[in-house]
Amino acid sequence: MKKVFISFFVVAVALLFSNLSSISNAAEKVTEMKIASPFGNVTTNGYTPEWMANELRRRGLADGRLDVKCYSNAQLGGELELFNKLKAGAIHLTVNSFQVMSGFDDKAALGLLPFLFDTDEKAEKFLNSPMVEEVSKSLESQGVKNLGYLKFGRFCMSGRKPIKTPEDLKGIKIRIAESPVPLAIFKALGIQATPTPWAEAYEALKRGIVDGIDMAIEPVWGTRMYEVVKYCSQTSHVYGFNFVFVNKKWFESLPGDVQEFISDTVQDVSLMERIVVLRREQQAIKDFQRKGITVIPLTAQEKMPFIKAALPVHKQYLDRIGRDLVKRTYDLVNFPYAKDVL
Repeated sequence: MKKVFISFFVVAVALLFSNLSSISNAAEKVTEMKIASPFGNVTTNGYTPEWMANELRRRGLADGRLDVKCYSNAQLGGELELFNKLKAGAIHLTVNSFQVMSGFDDKAALGLLPFLFDTDEKAEKFLNSPMVEEVSKSLESQGVKNLGYLKFGRFCMSGRKPIKTPEDLKGIKIRIAESPVPLAIFKALGIQATPTPWAEAYEALKRGIVDGIDMAIEPVWGTRMYEVVKYCSQTSHVYGFNFVFVNKKWFESLPGDVQEFISDTVQDVSLMERIVVLRREQQAIKDFQRKGITVIPLTAQEKMPFIKAALPVHKQYLDRIGRDLVKRTYDLVNFPYAKDVL
């Protein structure tokens, strides 16, 4: 009889703790997570925030502790507007280009130095380096934390006229991102570029407000810019990167395992995005040619006049970024013109 009572007591206690655990889990806080994209879903990096939201859901939302809402197609605004909303805590995750972020922190200009990353392999090497992490760490002073990196590829000059030499740029109005570094690059090339939000670039080209655009091939293709351009010159003067930012205070208030869940998911999707965007770039080139757009690949020799003209931008930003940080990046990618700058 005594053994039966003890067994009953043990079962009762186990059931009690099981019920208490269930009640605790049921009452555990569900955290809202607002994700927003500053770009249209027609480009790979524009769709990636939604991709991340879907992957967070597919992986179980950290055992149901996250309630993810996604705002795609720049519903809540462009890059600058979303970055300010992120800092204010109105949203929790968004993507921002190195171009725009260089306006907040000079160190972000490291990823924009002209002709620094002349291959996809060098770009990927940079995104896995301590140097890019130093850039991200510096930006935390803005109240954000970076969880991953996206690519949108090597920049080209697309427009109504073929560009093969810096002289071909004379008299041409080029649309650039709202950022000081592209402005400095095109000033060094001898023209005054026109900073224009990406969302307005198509109409600007269509109406003749600008003659060409400074952007990677995949976004040009994805946004149907081929309808208003005739030539695409593959100058590869800049490599396009994005940060994946979260609001730092919000993120660090989450339980450690939820932080890890979000970070792992973002990094996995970011890696896949970087693979997909390169494939789509090749598809875009073929599609351009089918649609009658003349794609002009520039040889290393043909790029030399552009490189020589743009090197002063490296010198302009050398001390603003940090001489040691720039030097280590030069060493990482074997930048052949390092001695001309340092």
